Amino acid sequence: MQMALISILLGSVGQVLLKVGVSRLGGVRFEQGSVLPTLLDIATQPPIVVGVLLFGTSMLIWLGVLSSMDLSKAYPIVGLSYVLVTIMSRFLLGEAITASRLAGIALVLAGVTVISK
Repeated sequence: MQMALISILLGSVGQVLLKVGVSRLGGVRFEQGSVLPTLLDIATQPPIVVGVLLFGTSMLIWLGVLSSMDLSKAYPIVGLSYVLVTIMSRFLLGEAITASRLAGIALVLAGVTVISK
């Protein structure tokens, strides 16, 4: 279970870093003739590079989790990433946490608790 939580944490931090990176670029658009320059812009954004590395590390750890846990028990725990990303987005990106998002977080936490028992 500990490795699953580490994998989820790394993936969630990676997601936030990807958002930081694309925000610094002013967005990402793949239009005809601009694919290569856009890929180069992406590849030179440190938050995006670190985010991708964290996702890759998260995936490798997740493979270990899958080798030792039932998928039907492990995968619902991934729902915690929604909670982590929402909280990190609030404090690191200034995004709002609305009442409906709070309700969703409560439901996710309840579901993960029930499934993990």
